[in-house]
Amino acid sequence: MSKVVLQNVSKRFGDVEAVRDTNLEIRDGEFVVLVGPSGCGKTTTLRMIAGLEETTGGHIRFDDQDVTKLPPKARDIAMVFQSYALYPHMTVAKNMAFGLKLKGMPKPDIDRAVKRAAELLNITELLGRKPRELSGGQRQRVAMGRAIVRDPRAFLFDEPLSNLDAALRAQMRVEIKKLHQTLKTTVIYVTHDQIEAMTLADRIVVMNGGEIAQIGDPMSLYLKPTSKFVAGFIGSPKMNFMPCRLVEANGGLALSLADGVQLAVPEQRQQAYRPYLDKPVELGMRAEHLTENEPSRPTSQTFEVTVDVVEPTGAEALIFFSLNGHEFAARGDPYGARRPGQPIRLTAEMDHMHLIDLETDRVVPV
Repeated sequence: MSKVVLQNVSKRFGDVEAVRDTNLEIRDGEFVVLVGPSGCGKTTTLRMIAGLEETTGGHIRFDDQDVTKLPPKARDIAMVFQSYALYPHMTVAKNMAFGLKLKGMPKPDIDRAVKRAAELLNITELLGRKPRELSGGQRQRVAMGRAIVRDPRAFLFDEPLSNLDAALRAQMRVEIKKLHQTLKTTVIYVTHDQIEAMTLADRIVVMNGGEIAQIGDPMSLYLKPTSKFVAGFIGSPKMNFMPCRLVEANGGLALSLADGVQLAVPEQRQQAYRPYLDKPVELGMRAEHLTENEPSRPTSQTFEVTVDVVEPTGAEALIFFSLNGHEFAARGDPYGARRPGQPIRLTAEMDHMHLIDLETDRVVPV
């Protein structure tokens, strides 16, 4: 296991700067997920850590060793790709053992390593099969087993679950989490799926435009995003953003939305928000803080909207509505009887609001 440190790492492809001056420290044994939209630089960053891409600038260290110029085989890492890349003519056991055989490890040691990895992944009964006889989830377990037997300094995962269906992805997320809890090895995992990031990571690195937008544990990013980008990227459904104007009302501050809706700002937030009077701002609020529930605290605010669409998901229902041409989502009772065009009253939990400065796209801290 190793600590992985990136110091001012950058990568250019011609005139395109794919990764810009990135600094990141991944602790020994930590599970860190790099997440972001396509083209944000997350896979390029992972490939530089692996040695599959040369850095344009900066340094990469494993513990106290500078590995920036070392080839991949000298870095003692194991990588699991989106593609399983298994040898079709070899059995599962031989696929898992192949790398150790190339390193000249004695056969008894190879057999022990393969057996241990197979037991960890619950694929012992598959060791005699060929890849064509396996399901997608089983093939991905074999690819993980091939990495585990090497006992590397760090595991690197490049969108390993993208080829699986939704049910298998959910199952494999649990398996990968259990595996990390058992092995306690440093893991760097790349995905575009923020649900994977939230469920797997000790810490998430959100990337955008070749830069790190924010780093934090999953719930910190969810509850306290520092920018509109992070607020909108983390969470499903994504956060609602409502254009509004901050005004003075009833001796305090309020948010004036479209269609005559006005929501009072909680007293403890007013000092932080006052400099944004009459500036371009947005209200950010998650669907679970816009509900059909009765107001439960003094800061709760209610307003009336017209239902556009109801989307039942089983445990809850998403209620979509519009204000001034912008679509928003609220959470409701899955058993409620609502129809498109029907007026309903929603409660906004203003203690959970975010005020976004549109000049900087930053969330105003409180």
